[in-house]
Amino acid sequence: MHKQSFIIEANSFHNLPISGDFSFNNTNKNLIIFCHGFKGFKDWGCWNLVSNYFCQRGFNFLKFNFSHNGTTVSNPSEITDFNAFRNNNYSIELQDLSRVINYVKSSKSILNHNNLYLIGHSRGGGIACLATQNHPEITKLVTWAGVANFEERFPSKKSFLFGKIK
Repeated sequence: MHKQSFIIEANSFHNLPISGDFSFNNTNKNLIIFCHGFKGFKDWGCWNLVSNYFCQRGFNFLKFNFSHNGTTVSNPSEITDFNAFRNNNYSIELQDLSRVINYVKSSKSILNHNNLYLIGHSRGGGIACLATQNHPEITKLVTWAGVANFEERFPSKKSFLFGKIK
């Protein structure tokens, strides 16, 4: 098993770089892209163990930090960029996942794969679900405690009118 890090550079004023890594075996032809949850990052908790588990069972495993999750390229395992964290939103995370998918399909990636799978945890599960609509090359989708309804996470119009938030 091999492990390699990568950085997807920012490509516009609103984008920040995306740091990630992939564990791979040259004989594996299935690629899992893992999306972490809110207040998470690619190396949080058991995610390295999960990566090793899948790689040992015939999958290449890519995990990345969403660009605005509060980590930085120089400090990928600690939330220190509070401005980026404050400005994060679902649209940015969906765009980040598209950037990662486009990266693995490009000539910049060393990963050769036949099937592309997404696994998302918590909010990352919701983002993974949304991404499948724009990426028909995704073969399978798995969510672990994925967000089921984004609308529930926003205060209602009524609560703003009466000065209360649910």
